[in-house]
Amino acid sequence: MSEQYLGEWLSKQEDDYRQSIEIHTKVGNPYGAKFHLSPLCREEILNHAHSSLEKLKTTYVDLLYIHEPDPKTPLAESANALIELIEEGLVRKIGLSNVNLAYVEKFAMTMGPEYVQHLFCIQNAFNFLELSDADELIPCL
Repeated sequence: MSEQYLGEWLSKQEDDYRQSIEIHTKVGNPYGAKFHLSPLCREEILNHAHSSLEKLKTTYVDLLYIHEPDPKTPLAESANALIELIEEGLVRKIGLSNVNLAYVEKFAMTMGPEYVQHLFCIQNAFNFLELSDADELIPCL
């Protein structure tokens, strides 16, 4: 719903306004996937990305996060779908959510040297109650 509201608002702005902001969204929510699909399978990633672009009324997303790892889908399938979106100019950068260092390293290797520069950020829970990333991920940043 928020993508639709943002898209309506954006469509009323001046043409060059889009270049002055960044739009981030997510794919791979396990509760939002079609019944027969895994959340980070190629079909689900592409469908969700295209749906988001339509709702947002824009031609690209600045940062596309994966919601969380999907143990049912091979990592290469997910990474290749994201690379496909980058190559089509629909996504500029990739973010990972709810991941550990091993997943980040494996994801980066799977993307390969040509695309790893598009891996831009990690979004994990981190606060006084949730400090699990303090020893593993933060020293790597």
